[in-house]
Amino acid sequence: MFFDDFFGYMLIKIEDEITSSGEGTSGQTELPRKKLEQEFYIQYPTSRPEQKRIVAIPDGAFERIDTAIANTQKNLANARELFESYLNNVFSQKEEGWEEKQIGDLGDVFDGPHATPETVDSGPIFLGISTLHDEKIVLGETRHVTDIDYEKWTRRVKPRAGDIVFSYETRLGQPALIPEGLECCLGRRMGLVRLDRKKVDPRFFVCMYVSPPFRKYLADRSIRGATVDRIPLK
Repeated sequence: MFFDDFFGYMLIKIEDEITSSGEGTSGQTELPRKKLEQEFYIQYPTSRPEQKRIVAIPDGAFERIDTAIANTQKNLANARELFESYLNNVFSQKEEGWEEKQIGDLGDVFDGPHATPETVDSGPIFLGISTLHDEKIVLGETRHVTDIDYEKWTRRVKPRAGDIVFSYETRLGQPALIPEGLECCLGRRMGLVRLDRKKVDPRFFVCMYVSPPFRKYLADRSIRGATVDRIPLK
C-alpha cells in the first residue's frame, strides 16, 4: 500500500489531467473509476520511508503557511484594536478649538432609490452594502447596470470621488470613501454624505464615523426593527 499522504500529493500533481478527462456536461462532469484505475499512471519510490521523507517537506511548508496566516490575522486584529483605541481617545475628548454641528450644516445627505435595477455583466457599478469592508469599497462580486438605468439611479445624486457612502440599514457603521475613477450608483440601503470640504476633510469624517464614541451614538439613535436596524437619514 502507498503511504496515504504521498498518494494524495500525487493526485494533486495530475489534477489537471484528471479534470480534463472527466465526462459529462459542464459543471456535472465525473471520472469513471475504471478509467482512473486503468488509464492513469504515477511514478513513486517503492520505499515507504522515502515516501514519508518526501511528504514531510510539503507538510512542513503547509504548517508554516498556517502559522503565518494565524500570525497575520492576530497582527491585523491587534492593529485594529490599536486603531480603535486611538480613535476612542481622540473623539471622546473635546479639545480646544473643536465645535459641534449637525451633519446637515456641513454638507448634504442622500440615499439611493428604494429598488433594485436589473444588473448586467459590465457597465457602471451598482454599489451595494456588501462592498463596504473596513472603511474601503471592495469590488469582489461586483454588479453592474446599463447606461440607461445608471441615469435613472443617479437622478438624486451621482457619487463622485471624496463622497462618503454608508449603510443605513443592516450593516450600520460601515462607511467608505468613493475613490477616483469609480463610476457607480447607490444601491438599496446605501446613503451618501457630500461634505463642504472647506469645513471638513472627508477622511476625517470617516475616522469620526468609525470611532467607538460615534458608533455608540449611532446605536443609541438607531431604530430597532423586527428584522433589521436602521439609521433614520433625517
